[in-house]
Amino acid sequence: DEQASLRTAAHLFFDFCVEEPARHALLFLRTLPGFEPSAGSYRLAQDALAQLADLLDASGAADPAAVDLWMALCTGLATQQISNDPGGRRWADLVDRAVDMYEATQLG
Repeated sequence: DEQASLRTAAHLFFDFCVEEPARHALLFLRTLPGFEPSAGSYRLAQDALAQLADLLDASGAADPAAVDLWMALCTGLATQQISNDPGGRRWADLVDRAVDMYEATQLG
């Protein structure tokens, strides 16, 4: 079902981000002034974003702003985990609540 798919996607993304904080910084933060990804790397990012948009669309969130909101929620939780509780569960334990909140406002 859609709720399970969204939860799975959120947890996979969160775990991917916190698993390697340096990778998270390179992918989601502008830590290197003037850095531009290669065309191949950028294409991979665009493909991943398209898959996310398809998942959200299938769940009933077709608005492009819904994708932006999802990314803000997921990257925000991961960034907080890395910054404020590395190795802990404080922000990881909020992923399901964030998905519930998202579903209530974007799909409800």
